Amino acid sequence: MIRAGFAWLLVLPLVVALARHVQLVMDPPAGLLEAIARDDDQTRNYTEPAFRGPIVDRRGRPLAISSPGIQLFVDLVARREKHEYEMGIPARRARFPEGLSPVTESDLQLMDFALEVAHLFPELEMSPAEIEATIYEADQKNRAGGRNTRYCKLGDVLPQSPALVDRQKVAKGSHNNRILLAGLHWDEVEIRQTVAPQSLRSLIGKTVPAPQGLTGLYGIEAECNAQLTGTMGRRQDVVDTRGRRLSGAAAQPAIDGRTVTMTLDLDLQQYATTQLQEAVASCHAAGGRLMVLDVATGGLLSMVDVLAPPREGDWPDAPTDAAREEGGLVGRPRCISDVFEPGSTFKPIVWAIAVEEGVVQPSELIDAVPPGKEWLTSYGRRIRDVSGRGNLKWDQVLRYSKNACMAHVADRMSTTILRDRVLAFGFGERTHLELSAEARGLVPKPRNWNHFTQTSVSFGQNISVTAVQLLQGISILASGGELRPIHLLHPGPNFHPAHIPVISAATAQASIEAMVPLVEDTKHLRIEGVRAFGKSGTAQLPRSAKPEQGIKHGMYEDRYICSFVMGAPAEDPKVLVLCTIDDPDRYALERENRRHTGSYTAGPVAKRLVEAALGRLGVPQEVVNASNDVAFDLNGVN
Repeated sequence: MIRAGFAWLLVLPLVVALARHVQLVMDPPAGLLEAIARDDDQTRNYTEPAFRGPIVDRRGRPLAISSPGIQLFVDLVARREKHEYEMGIPARRARFPEGLSPVTESDLQLMDFALEVAHLFPELEMSPAEIEATIYEADQKNRAGGRNTRYCKLGDVLPQSPALVDRQKVAKGSHNNRILLAGLHWDEVEIRQTVAPQSLRSLIGKTVPAPQGLTGLYGIEAECNAQLTGTMGRRQDVVDTRGRRLSGAAAQPAIDGRTVTMTLDLDLQQYATTQLQEAVASCHAAGGRLMVLDVATGGLLSMVDVLAPPREGDWPDAPTDAAREEGGLVGRPRCISDVFEPGSTFKPIVWAIAVEEGVVQPSELIDAVPPGKEWLTSYGRRIRDVSGRGNLKWDQVLRYSKNACMAHVADRMSTTILRDRVLAFGFGERTHLELSAEARGLVPKPRNWNHFTQTSVSFGQNISVTAVQLLQGISILASGGELRPIHLLHPGPNFHPAHIPVISAATAQASIEAMVPLVEDTKHLRIEGVRAFGKSGTAQLPRSAKPEQGIKHGMYEDRYICSFVMGAPAEDPKVLVLCTIDDPDRYALERENRRHTGSYTAGPVAKRLVEAALGRLGVPQEVVNASNDVAFDLNGVN
């Protein structure tokens, strides 16, 4: 009994001490935690990642999203030490944990580490030999270059999933695994996925790793980087001497980035892409551009840019893009970056300017231009026309696209007035669309703007525009004479577009009415159930100078940039479409008994997109059923 009592006297303090230890570990008093927190060696600082905000279309459908992932990497120093241990003397090797030491010398060539990593993480899609080779090459580069890089990435970032998380736990869950997989680590990272269709990838842009997460490299990802980027969270933990967490609080929780909503309609974008690709192929063209605008807001509903694969034969000066040598959809955004002479699609701008300046009335007879395909200006320049009609009224000039009438009326204005008015329509300046790749276009300077320039500009020559500039210029006519800046980012439900007056509402409506007969009188452009308006253009393709061949800069006589702008309804325009077919093969079309001009190459595409866009906007409803192919395609992707 005395011995037993004495034993309890020895054991009781140990039990009390153990209980106190458990209490301190499980529920340490506040005073102790404060004392530990004052010791820098007993605190750990952590960051909590924040994801980028999503990019969505006008209906909330994702175009770019973020998801969690892990990046596996290897501590080269830890692996080298383990390898040296395995290759050590038999006595040391014998102390290696049972079942983990290599059995034969050949096993040392392909270590258990690589076998286990390949087994645990098949998503890497790397064989054990590839894993070992990656580690070996990284280690050799370090030694050869005298670098001190300790870590080596293994494969790409892996999407995080419940199964992957479970396998991470297995990798670190036992003593044997911690030894076998010594040097294997992972970081939690953000995976940015562009889920938008190919036609939007250039607009959405790309991200690259940065110290604070991902950052936009170009496109909307770059232009809206501040809005998309989240705020990383920070936490400080108090730990014990073995690094175990005792307490901690999120001093600053992570805040994900904000959502960026674009004005684009994903369904309409896909439909527009299909239509433009088919038209480019059908016309044996080098490429094409297509834009759809919501006139009321200035928001772009679709923007597509297609380049065809290289054509057989010699096609100098055809549109190209170094980023897509074999053609396709992903490259520089040519709708905003590439300029061209608009040709006759620019005539409605000058037509409206002349009316606004009071130098002509819509009903005025232009009898100074008699019938014929050639006409001399007041300074002796010969103007050629496709149409031989003459003695037209001013409101008939756009219908027959009469160059001579445009030149005659433009001559009634001073060069300063016409140039200033052209600038007021937004030409020669960026539209400030939310993309940095936008070009300014080219409007001749005052010192270079002479009578020859005045005549040329009146029918869309000697001036260079981007597709988005031309669309915005025509949209001023469609929006009652007001400039409503074109944009790609949706400002929100309470957005009210800017209304910048450029010309009077009466002049703008007169211009729209002057473009109605071209559509109404052309069977393949007419839309049942709605009055639409439009204007075609068939501008010559510029020819580069080749001094070594004696070729001067000029224009090709048989190669063109064909365009068509179209909108509806004429009484209150809601939708405006611009399509260009770049460098169609005129002679291939003629062999097929087809025409190469803008009305026949770009016009049908513009018509189908006007029908589709009206249906998407619900204005008017009967137009949705006006074309069976439109209704089928759009309903099929809803």
